[in-house]
Amino acid sequence: MTAHGANLVVRAALLATAVFGMAVVGCASGAGRSHETPPPLPRVWKEAVARELGKPPDEVTDADLATVTELSLVGDDVADLAPLRWLPALRVLDLRYTQVADLGPVGDLAELWWLNLEGTRVADVAPLVRLRQLTKLFLTDTRVTDLAPLTALVHLRSFSCEGTGVSDLRPLAGATGLWFLWCDNTRVADLAPLAGMAGLRKLSARNTPVADLTPLAHLRHLEEVHLAGARVADLRPVRGWSRLRALNLARTPVADLAPFRGLEQLEWLDLSGTDVVDLTPLASLTHLRYLDLSGTRVTTIQPLKGLPSLETILLHGTPAVRQVAPPS
Repeated sequence: MTAHGANLVVRAALLATAVFGMAVVGCASGAGRSHETPPPLPRVWKEAVARELGKPPDEVTDADLATVTELSLVGDDVADLAPLRWLPALRVLDLRYTQVADLGPVGDLAELWWLNLEGTRVADVAPLVRLRQLTKLFLTDTRVTDLAPLTALVHLRSFSCEGTGVSDLRPLAGATGLWFLWCDNTRVADLAPLAGMAGLRKLSARNTPVADLTPLAHLRHLEEVHLAGARVADLRPVRGWSRLRALNLARTPVADLAPFRGLEQLEWLDLSGTDVVDLTPLASLTHLRYLDLSGTRVTTIQPLKGLPSLETILLHGTPAVRQVAPPS
């Protein structure tokens, strides 16, 4: 072998040593990270984990942390979510009425499918964009105003933004499998983003500027709709809601009940504080059990006489109250 050839062999050997040496070092480093020892959990966290595991807090081990799938910190004095790093298997997390504002650590919980943030200080939901398994998310009474980061959460089944500053539901349009939606006490006015949610079963939009129900006209699976305090006056879109069982229209401008004639499954109806006068369209609602007409202009309840299931009629403040004999 020539001197030149020998030099090439030596250099090749050195290169191989360097490459494999780096690989070994890299593997050793990764292994070290995967076996890091968790720091001591804050007492409130340890107690919450212990409750889930059914053991005393002092018996919770580091190994236990990786097995916890559900955790409730409701009302606890918790603001820092850093300990979530040591709970990678969490699927259910309840943070209601905590001091939490930063959701950063939540974004790493790949298995999470249920998250309740009601009454927290959360304003930014961007960290949730990575939670593709999330199916139930509750943002009730938080500081959230923008739902744009939730566009990728197409598997949502239950969602609440009740009592927030939210006005635009368009980021939810891709969640076509949504079943339950609460947007009460928000600035939401346009329900068009819900038009593709064919399986929607419950909608609550109380005390909102919602006036037009047309986008919901083809949602045949609706069973419960709450619109008290909304601006809805035209009920024609409800004609197709053949599975509807409960409808709350209290304090709306509703006056014409003609579209109700086909709602044969309706059991619960609140028309209190509306401009309703004529109850004739309700005569075919044979499953109706509860009817609130308080504060309406109804003068007669004669059209209701033949309803076999009707158990409760509230007539406070209506002219029709004179038709009801006082209790003896």
